[in-house]
Amino acid sequence: MATIVRHAVVLLITDDVDCGVETATALADMGCLAHRIDADSAIDRRQHYDAAVIITEHNTAWSADALDRLRSIEFACASLVLLASGGPEDVAESLQRGAADCLVRPVSDPELLEGISGVIESTRRWRARCSRARLLEAERRIEPSTLGSAMARVFEPVVERVTVAAAVPAAAPDDNPEHAKIEAVVDRVSGDRGLTRRERQVLYWLLLGHRYVDIASVLGVAPRTAKFHAANLLQKLELDSRYDLARLLAEEFGPEQG
Repeated sequence: MATIVRHAVVLLITDDVDCGVETATALADMGCLAHRIDADSAIDRRQHYDAAVIITEHNTAWSADALDRLRSIEFACASLVLLASGGPEDVAESLQRGAADCLVRPVSDPELLEGISGVIESTRRWRARCSRARLLEAERRIEPSTLGSAMARVFEPVVERVTVAAAVPAAAPDDNPEHAKIEAVVDRVSGDRGLTRRERQVLYWLLLGHRYVDIASVLGVAPRTAKFHAANLLQKLELDSRYDLARLLAEEFGPEQG
């Protein structure tokens, strides 16, 4: 993780000057180049940013606007939100608004390093997809409106089926019996337990046996974010840990296989 942050240019947007200075110093110690601006300042479109850190007391209108702006095709820059206080609901709100990761202060240096590393990786993935979309435009000479639709998928990289809101591997054959069974389980339990769209996606990949780091890569989020969604869905399913998912599968498949 230390390698990816070295020489990275990080934009700090804050309504807390003291915390902004403290965070900038911590990032500098990791080898980042931090550019700090106030919450009401304009973001310089000419500057290349590898990641953004939004430091705020709580989820606010200006922080939501900043997330939207940075998440646009113009910047394609992933953000880490640092909240002064809050619980799981506040973290979930930041993630739903488009943050790649969210932490509640105080934050240790290892936590900040992990968070900023994941956000930088998200930015790289988004920009790679932007480049492919632009290449597609050049090759096919598609209309700008069509390009806009293609570019909008930059920030939602997973492929979804109509029957279930869980992400399925793009390269997986449609008739794969294992995938079909997993989809059926996710579809069945999601409605009963009120899983969110992202929780259903994480559940799908967990049932296929993938690690959090792999799930995070597919979904374009930080590993901590994948773990956060996993913890929420396990609580809703009344499971103690991800290892209880094997029991869930056995219970779901048992009657059909008997």
